[in-house]
Amino acid sequence: MPASYSVSLSDVEADSGGAAEAGTTQRDVVREGVVQICVTFRASKKRLNKFSAYKKPASITISYQDGEKK
Repeated sequence: MPASYSVSLSDVEADSGGAAEAGTTQRDVVREGVVQICVTFRASKKRLNKFSAYKKPASITISYQDGEKK
């Protein structure tokens, strides 16, 4: 079981956004509701070696329970 677990949502914005001449802020949102999951484990050296395999691939696929969806 994880020692800590958090899920946050954020938007991904394009570099083209920013302050306009009128002083307003323009956001060019590319993706909304991008999920970031942070998990912390307390692990033995043996278990740490197993976890280290996950840092090699460019990405991994996970499943999680989304409390926002019905």
